Amino acid sequence: ISYNSNRNFMFNPYIFDGPEALLNYYAYLFIGYALDTIVENSGTKYFNKSIEIASESDDSFGWKDKKEEINSIIENSMLRKARFLFFNYLNIVNSNDYNENMSLYLDKLDTIINEFNNQIVTIYKKIGQDKNTLKFIGHHSKTIAQLYGKHKLYEGLDFLMIYDNENEQLYREYYKWNL
Repeated sequence: ISYNSNRNFMFNPYIFDGPEALLNYYAYLFIGYALDTIVENSGTKYFNKSIEIASESDDSFGWKDKKEEINSIIENSMLRKARFLFFNYLNIVNSNDYNENMSLYLDKLDTIINEFNNQIVTIYKKIGQDKNTLKFIGHHSKTIAQLYGKHKLYEGLDFLMIYDNENEQLYREYYKWNL
């Protein structure tokens, strides 16, 4: 991608080359990820816009790989659901309603974290060591370990020690801490 310092950047959703295309691609990717945390699968429209940019651009910046990456994000509905569940859990515990009456939410939170764990295990069974899943879990490993410990999800900690072995020690600490 070439850049001309005498040229201004202008947003145009129909530009498929130059630095604007790269910025648009990542902007749509970021928006898609953000929307998926609020409403399940609501980022699809923006992921598709990223695919469109990658499809229409020449391959000077690895657009083919970027297109494949976005397709793997869209197609891994289990990870998208797990991400939604994770952020839904955090949104609930950070809400004023939760802080005012925690007991009303205990069963719901337990259901959410168990479903999150089920989605991660299902990813492993169907896909194996998925790069995007490992990135997500790795980035949020401490919070996930805390939540699993809080909900006594020891089989989940056991699983994560194997699946996300880079953070095995962290999971082991939360396992021991909660026994």
